Amino acid sequence: MLVADATEHKEPGRYDIIVSDSFLPRFPADALMELLRTWCASLAPGGAVLTTARLHKTSPDSKIRKTETLQRWRQADTDARSWWPEVSDLPLEQLVHRISAFAANQKRHTSLDTSTLRVLFAEAGFNYATISTYAYRGRKFALIAAHKEPI
Repeated sequence: MLVADATEHKEPGRYDIIVSDSFLPRFPADALMELLRTWCASLAPGGAVLTTARLHKTSPDSKIRKTETLQRWRQADTDARSWWPEVSDLPLEQLVHRISAFAANQKRHTSLDTSTLRVLFAEAGFNYATISTYAYRGRKFALIAAHKEPI
């Protein structure tokens, strides 16, 4: 197993599987396509990418809404502190302030839906992609398994 930066680690044909979490919408469209092409090239024949992507209804240039972020963090305070121990000693008000400052500067670069995902993975060189959708805490996600056929 290798843990690496997905945008920097490039070894053509080396990997059987690449696993990633939901960060695809954070890339501008051109950088996202470059990432998917890198993943495809990094896979050995018969390899696959397993990833998730949050499906957004927002426009590509929209900012994450501060109030939405604050509400989510207040609701998930206990959960957030368990998976982010660096903030476990911060008072909730200070944590909310830090999160809202971070959220105010974040952009959703690429709006994704299942049709867009299929096109992106196909254009990046994957032979086929299986995409399932699911909801978690009121948000819609896609689970993607993209495959590179053996030569």
